[in-house]
Amino acid sequence: MPCACGCTKLENRDLQLCASCNKARRVAERPVAIKERKPLAVMSAKRTVALKDRRVAYRQVKEVSTCCAACGTTRNLTPSHVLTQKQFPQHAANPLNIVVLCGDRCHPLWEHNKTLFRELCPQVWEIKMNIMQVLEPAYYLQFKDKHNA
Repeated sequence: MPCACGCTKLENRDLQLCASCNKARRVAERPVAIKERKPLAVMSAKRTVALKDRRVAYRQVKEVSTCCAACGTTRNLTPSHVLTQKQFPQHAANPLNIVVLCGDRCHPLWEHNKTLFRELCPQVWEIKMNIMQVLEPAYYLQFKDKHNA
């Protein structure tokens, strides 16, 4: 006797089901696991304002700087903070603390290899050092000593 779908090759002879129909039956019989969802993290009002302020600063800087300050490309531009947002949150939304660099080469170079950045982009290095000196003179001296600037 054929399966309900018309197939003559039965896998489950007791229920008279072919392989496809038997699999569908097994899947349908599985208990449904309901995954509990964690509530979304709610940003504090202070953090929301800080994020909005940073976005405004990014827009201001990008309006003025239409290319990477180091290599001149116009692709994949990203704001690069001279003083890190984590160490100096008070300067995170300060347009003076932001230099536009390309996200492909120059920004990662600034983030991960300051010595090479200084060698390859001396003009931008000087700009960043001048900004650092104006905004945080004490940190500038530490940074200068650390990176032999």
